[in-house]
Amino acid sequence: ARILGVVRGTFADDYVRLVTEAERRFRQAQGSAYDGMYNHIKPLLAVGVLSAAGSVVCFLLPVPLLGPGVGLAACAFTIGYLPWFATTVAAFEREDLDGESAPLSRRLFTRDDLRSPLTLVVKVVA
Repeated sequence: ARILGVVRGTFADDYVRLVTEAERRFRQAQGSAYDGMYNHIKPLLAVGVLSAAGSVVCFLLPVPLLGPGVGLAACAFTIGYLPWFATTVAAFEREDLDGESAPLSRRLFTRDDLRSPLTLVVKVVA
């Protein structure tokens, strides 16, 4: 392995300060990514989980109910998975939106879309 850089200083002081600063940045990034990210779609996630469970029950019955099973699976995907996916993508794109560093053509969602989970779902489906 090649050595790409050299830092001079006192190991005990400088290294501890470097690691402490890196940990602080990591905690800040982690906190901004996960704190309250899914609060506004929790009811949708709950309905999605219940629909998925109902779908599994329909498929596992001795006489499978294919119609309701497929309907509940579609409901679980549309109501549970798509809002989760859109919220997750929006959370990771929010960092670019805050800094306004990403060009508009590279953004999947706009600021207005982030305010409305329904708009996000429609954009993902379309």
